Amino acid sequence: MEQRTFPILMGILLVLVILTAPAYAEIPPPEDSEDPQFLEVWDALIALQEQIADAFCTILALEDEVAGLKLENVWVSPLVAYPTGPNGPHTTYITSGICNASDLPCTPGALEITGETVVTEDDYQWVIFPLILPDGGKVTGVMIHYYINTTDPATTYIAQTRLSQMTTPDGATVMMDDDTDLYGPGPFEHTSFASYQVGGANTLELKVVIGNPDDSIVIGGIEIFVER
Repeated sequence: MEQRTFPILMGILLVLVILTAPAYAEIPPPEDSEDPQFLEVWDALIALQEQIADAFCTILALEDEVAGLKLENVWVSPLVAYPTGPNGPHTTYITSGICNASDLPCTPGALEITGETVVTEDDYQWVIFPLILPDGGKVTGVMIHYYINTTDPATTYIAQTRLSQMTTPDGATVMMDDDTDLYGPGPFEHTSFASYQVGGANTLELKVVIGNPDDSIVIGGIEIFVER
């Protein structure tokens, strides 16, 4: 067989290999094909066909895995929150409750955080939001919708966004800690990214700074990004 025949034959057979089903991988070469080069090419193409079949099965398996990756994002009402000071005691620095819609651009479903006095970062004043998340789900982030009611945006803001997880009552693990300062006025939204698996009771914690007792921080809907 002439040498130039081999590239042509290889091209034709390669197209046939790609177009035919993997079941044809066991077809033997023609009985009258005794040319060693032809048989070598034939065996190589059969091996290639088997590799294509394996790759096809892998793609199908990946498609099934992606289809099973179901998003289960969780929306949280801010009204479940409670304020706390350093090490957990009840705080006398800040209070939280239903937003006063007559004074601020908010609805009664929003949470308003106010200060009884000036609150600095060193006062470690937090607002805690209990979360109900699917066990075993993967948390990938949290989005907070907020508004800052202040005449000086540089002095009243959210100083820290944190996700924590607890099993036994003697301690909790910080799973995400975002120290981005969230200034106003807004309304704005901010996303903090995380990557961990739910295996306990989860909370969202916001550290607040209030530069004037007349200022307030308003929290709207909170969305937790969860994958199953």
